[in-house]
Amino acid sequence: MIAKAMEWIKAHTGPNIINIDGAEWSDKQVTKIENIRTLDKVNFYTLSSLIEYLKSEVDVPNSFVKHIFVNVESPNHVLVYSDANEDNHYSRTQIAEVNAMLPVVKIGQWVEQTEFCIMMRANFIDNGFVDLGDGEAQIDTDRDALISVASNIVSGTIAQYEDTGITQKATLKTGIQESEDKLLPEKVTLRPYRTFLEVEQPKSEFIFRAQDTKYDSLQLALYEADGGRWKMDAMASIKEYLKKQLSELEYITITA
Repeated sequence: MIAKAMEWIKAHTGPNIINIDGAEWSDKQVTKIENIRTLDKVNFYTLSSLIEYLKSEVDVPNSFVKHIFVNVESPNHVLVYSDANEDNHYSRTQIAEVNAMLPVVKIGQWVEQTEFCIMMRANFIDNGFVDLGDGEAQIDTDRDALISVASNIVSGTIAQYEDTGITQKATLKTGIQESEDKLLPEKVTLRPYRTFLEVEQPKSEFIFRAQDTKYDSLQLALYEADGGRWKMDAMASIKEYLKKQLSELEYITITA
């Protein structure tokens, strides 16, 4: 009973400060209470929505969020957070997050012939021709040419050319009852939908492969061949787009 009374007294009395050799000591563990303020994070799916939100200034800046960082974390993810300032005890708060809504583009996977051709037409961009100046132009991507090849490969005719293991040849239909053996393209340049639609989709190289299956059908695949450089290009495009759209807001820093 006495022990419980002593524990209650100790718990409900303030700490005693003792000075020993010029240093102050407390007989109780003291915890600092911080009044850290936060915001509820908002989620967006387009860069346009984020820009509209930040320009409205409905939530930020405020008394504890004085500067904003917009970080392009990946080609399809942007994070917005506050600075670590003294007024808010150097605590950051996440303000907004943007995740791009993109179609499913099967890269590095075997796809049935019909599905592959549909995917190429629906989820890859072909801008036609690129003007090189002086009256010269070149085809922007190999999308249409690849669709033509992929849709006309005859199942059961895939073979390696000269045993290189890389170059392939196959029989391609050239008419209703006509066909001929051709080398399949090894490397193609394409623009799949891989980042926010407000910015230009990065163009990069892919390895094209074909294989026959045991069910007498054909499978096709694309493999990235640029070492992931497209990601850096996409993130740089997002950063430049946001900088241009938010240029009048001096309290925002944009990084990628």
